[in-house]
Amino acid sequence: RLRAGGAIIIGKLATYEWATVGPDKSGLFPPAKNPWRLDHITGGSSSGCAAAVAGGLVRTSIGTDTGGSVRGPSFYCGTVGLKPTYGLVPTTGVLDLAPSLDHVGPVSATVAEAAVTLDVLSGRTGERRAAGRLGEPVSGLRIGYARNWFANDSQTMPAVTAAMDAAASVLSAEGAVVSEVEMPDAATIEVAVAAILHAESFKLHVETLRDHPEDYGRRAFLSLAAGLSLSEGEIEKARAIGASFRRAVDDLLEQCDVLMTAGALTTALPAAPFEKEAVWTPMRTIGFNVSGHPVLAVPVGFHDGLPIGMQIIGRHHAEDRIVQFGHAFERATDFGVL
Repeated sequence: RLRAGGAIIIGKLATYEWATVGPDKSGLFPPAKNPWRLDHITGGSSSGCAAAVAGGLVRTSIGTDTGGSVRGPSFYCGTVGLKPTYGLVPTTGVLDLAPSLDHVGPVSATVAEAAVTLDVLSGRTGERRAAGRLGEPVSGLRIGYARNWFANDSQTMPAVTAAMDAAASVLSAEGAVVSEVEMPDAATIEVAVAAILHAESFKLHVETLRDHPEDYGRRAFLSLAAGLSLSEGEIEKARAIGASFRRAVDDLLEQCDVLMTAGALTTALPAAPFEKEAVWTPMRTIGFNVSGHPVLAVPVGFHDGLPIGMQIIGRHHAEDRIVQFGHAFERATDFGVL
C-alpha cells in the first residue's frame, strides 16, 4: 500500500528479538542507538523506526505496537507515533506477538506525516481519514487530563509532570477545555495486560521453545516462556480486567473529545544497565492495547537534552480527532523532529 501510494522503501529497521525485550547486544544484530544520546536506549520494540526518523534518515516508518512498541520509542526519541484503533491496519504478513493486542502503525517526523502514512496503510479515505482534520482549531473541544496516571507515581520524573502540565496549558491556550479525569488504577491494568501478552506469545512459540530453545536469545526465551506459568483462570481474570478498562475509557470519552496523559515516566535510560539484564522502563501504554483505542504519541519537551512525550487517546476509529489535537499542539510548540 505504501509503494502504491508513492513511498520509496529504502530498507529494514532494527527491532527487539521477536518484539519482546531489549536492547540486547548478544543478539544477531546490534541494537539501534538513540540519536539524541548514543549511550541511551531508544525504547522498543520498534527501536529502529524511531532512531531512523529522529536521526533524519527517513521521514516515516512502519512499526508494531503490542504493549507500546510504536509509542515507547517515539517518547524516547522525540518522534510522533500513531497506534491506530485495533484492527484498522491489517496484520497480514506481520509476525504475531499477541494477536488480541497487536497493532501496526507509523513512526514519523511530524503529526501530518504520521496521519498520511496511516491513511495509506489503512486504505481509509473520506471524512474519517486520519488526516481529515489537520489544521482545524481545537477551540471549544474537551480534553480529559488523566494526571492521576503519572503525577503521584514515584517512578515519574518531575520533568515529565512539568512537561505534561505545560502541554495542558498550551492546549488550553489554543482554546480547548481541559479538565482532570480519573483513570482506573494503572498498575492493575498493566499487570493484567502483561499476563494476556505473555499467554498469547507463549502459545504462538510453545513448540519452537520446546524443540529449538537454542534458536532464541536468552532474554527473548525467558520473556516468551513466562506464559508457561499462567493458568487459564488467571488469563480469564486478566481479560475481564481488560474489558472493564475498555468500558471505563469509553465512559470517559463520552464526556471528553480526547484524553491526554504521560507516555513514558522517564526520559530514555542509559543503555549500560541493559547489557547485564532486562530493565523495566515505566510507561503508561499497554492498557490501550487491550482497549483498542487509537493513541497518538507526541513530543512535549526535553529534560537534560532528552525528549519527553505524551499520549492523546481518542474514541475508536477517531484517529482524525487525536491527530487534530496533536497537530494543534505541534504548531504551537517546537519540540518535534525538523
